[in-house]
Amino acid sequence: MADQFFAVYQAAFRERQRPGYPGWSQEEWIAWLGTDDDDFRPELSLLASHDDLPVGFITCADRWIIQMGVRPEWRERGIGSALLTKVLGCFRAAGGDQVLLDVNVNNPRAARVYTRLGFERVGRRARYVRALH
Repeated sequence: MADQFFAVYQAAFRERQRPGYPGWSQEEWIAWLGTDDDDFRPELSLLASHDDLPVGFITCADRWIIQMGVRPEWRERGIGSALLTKVLGCFRAAGGDQVLLDVNVNNPRAARVYTRLGFERVGRRARYVRALH
């Protein structure tokens, strides 16, 4: 099933061609998600499909939404909102009182979804990368 999550990840993020898209292999992406970490929550890492085509995903850790993506041709259909609503209910049912996530500053569409679902901005940070040649 990891290959289905990765297929949506690639479709959702590659098309933006934004600076910082890492172009990882499936193995690198899975390692970045921290699936071997104790706080990774596989039961809250969900895949949305339509006619056996994976169209959206969300991955979670304890009190943390690691990443969410929807294929570009499937956006604006409520898939991301449905995934978020589902995991927020699960976090609440488990006794959680808050959930964190990051969104890139160059992704105002996602920021609007998060705000509409009750998330509040708590900060802004920049990320830097340097190739080691």
